[in-house]
Amino acid sequence: MIDYDIFKDLDPEKHCVSFAYAVGNLAKVGRLALENDDGGIGSEHKEAAVASLFEVIEAMMCVVIDGSEDFERQLKKGPWAPEKPAAA
Repeated sequence: MIDYDIFKDLDPEKHCVSFAYAVGNLAKVGRLALENDDGGIGSEHKEAAVASLFEVIEAMMCVVIDGSEDFERQLKKGPWAPEKPAAA
């Protein structure tokens, strides 16, 4: 099984943007593989190959999420935004 541990030594802030673009492209590759009904080398194992691809995507998304949350925290956005006083 492929999980987040393969990326544990990466700095999420440094890699989250490039990983976000890569995830989009990898998801497209998986979709195209599943849509291809014309056979080809290894076509009998394409579901297993796509499942492995999506395990990599899931692990990469952990880096994207961690980096994005770090940026939100630094910018005081989202859940880290200062609370606004209630209107009187």
